[in-house]
Amino acid sequence: MTAVGGAPLRRSTFLLLVFGYFGLHLVIRTLEPAWLGLDDAEQFVAAQDWALGYGPQPPLATWIFKLLFAAFGEGVFAVALFRNACLAATVVLVAAIGRRIGGDRVALAAGLGVLTIPQIAWESQHSHIHTLLVVVTAALAVLFLLRIVEARRTADYLGFGAALGLAFLSKLSGPLLPLALLAVMAAMRETRPSVLDRRLLAGLGLGLLVVAPAAVWMLAHRAATMGRVYKFKFAEAAGPLDGVVTAVGAALSFSAVTMAVFLLLVVLTRREEGLAVAAGRGARLGRLAAGVGLAIAVIAAGVVVTGAAEVKERWLQPVLFPLPVLVAAAFAPRLGDRFLRDLSRVVAVLAVVILVGVPIKDRFGSLRRPPLTSVDYALLRGEIAAAVGPVGTLFSDGHSLPGNLRLADPSLVAVVPEYPQPGLDLPGPWIAIWRDEEPMPQELADLVAARGASVEGPVTRILIPHVWPFEGTFVVHVQRLAAGESH
Repeated sequence: MTAVGGAPLRRSTFLLLVFGYFGLHLVIRTLEPAWLGLDDAEQFVAAQDWALGYGPQPPLATWIFKLLFAAFGEGVFAVALFRNACLAATVVLVAAIGRRIGGDRVALAAGLGVLTIPQIAWESQHSHIHTLLVVVTAALAVLFLLRIVEARRTADYLGFGAALGLAFLSKLSGPLLPLALLAVMAAMRETRPSVLDRRLLAGLGLGLLVVAPAAVWMLAHRAATMGRVYKFKFAEAAGPLDGVVTAVGAALSFSAVTMAVFLLLVVLTRREEGLAVAAGRGARLGRLAAGVGLAIAVIAAGVVVTGAAEVKERWLQPVLFPLPVLVAAAFAPRLGDRFLRDLSRVVAVLAVVILVGVPIKDRFGSLRRPPLTSVDYALLRGEIAAAVGPVGTLFSDGHSLPGNLRLADPSLVAVVPEYPQPGLDLPGPWIAIWRDEEPMPQELADLVAARGASVEGPVTRILIPHVWPFEGTFVVHVQRLAAGESH
């Protein structure tokens, strides 16, 4: 790939290091006690059936989980494999984009730079599912677009369209950056003939075929598709620019560590004379930067028009993931052997900290608030059986509790308000389970009534102790239901 400390780093070596590192994460996570974070638990609820849509998120991630569960069983390994495969693919794709922007040295610096983004390198080890996947599919679409400009191969036009469709099926914001970059290239004389080739229409047509079934489902189930728009806090904006200020803050927070690492190394590393820079780097960098800028401008305009008050860092990942490429390409004249060696050392330290720190964070969380790992869900499953007898289907008002119970006992079927499972067989006996104090939460009561069920018997309060080092008890409420419709 390039030289670090005078020795060539082959692409195969780079790939081996990337997949070896994330393979270690996979092994460590699989060896941890069996528990699921909120986003992982959601997939254990959603991926019980094949469907064109699963509520507020597009279906691609859930389809992949269905395949992983079929291949490896409904366990922690499947979750960890999904996460670390996505993260490894992100590093490799960002490096590939960097190579096409500025050559091998930019590729190495960009690939390493991914691990300086906390929202990707740290947060994505225990949070987010659809965001992980959309970064991969959006990066793939961007890579195909760069390949189109290079060689104008028919396969790349078709690949771009397919990747664009997969980006949409990963998260609705997925196509934003690839389409913004396409618009920039269409506006520039030197790239216009490549991107306005008739074969692009074939690629876009393929993309439409990819998304059409799920898009039709979303249009027919608009209420479910829009089920999480409350997160934008439309009614809470103090003024028309309140959300823009929040978005700018989120973008700066996303970029801060990466920018600090590169700037610090530029200051501390002596410039090497005679370092070759890839021809055309400036133009390619300018187009990519313009594409990212246009995508951000679209987000800002949307925030102003809708009055959104909340924009979080992770929501910007499908647009800002090329940050390491932009920074590395901008500093290309400084990417000598010493710079790359020092960057490798910094990233190696960060990688070790993440490798050690993530399991500690997973296990202990905040000592002031017991995390999900403080519950023995196999013990809880046994206590439920002892208290109310056999259970086939459980109704609940959130994802975490039923998802973790399904991890402990995959024979259970879980139904929640966001995923009512209309086409799924619901074996008896049925119970409702929730964490809040009595009575049953209204949203859960409405779900039970909608399935034609009725409460049967008193509410049972179940307490199990938190595992070490946390004190106190984990409390749930269970009530048996008289089953209604089974389909």
